[in-house]
Amino acid sequence: YVDLPTVGSVFHKDEVLCTLESVKSVEEVLCPVAAAEVLETNVKVEDTPDLVNLDPEHDGWLVRIHYEGDVEADGKNFFSEEEYRKGHSVEVFE
Repeated sequence: YVDLPTVGSVFHKDEVLCTLESVKSVEEVLCPVAAAEVLETNVKVEDTPDLVNLDPEHDGWLVRIHYEGDVEADGKNFFSEEEYRKGHSVEVFE
């Protein structure tokens, strides 16, 4: 189950943007920047939540946001794919 925000909603750092539920757990996706407006949500993941795990970089994205923050400061809150893979056990689906 995926609970996505409403387009136009504004979130601030560490507020819950959306919620992902599985049989085993509930995970909250937090706003990574000082302030962000939701521009678009991916309704495909509401119908097919497995896309989040199966194709996160293409059909499994959650939200598109707009923010006018300090890229230098906020950049600390993001990982490149390489950095993420170093710190996480990731199974790649090809």
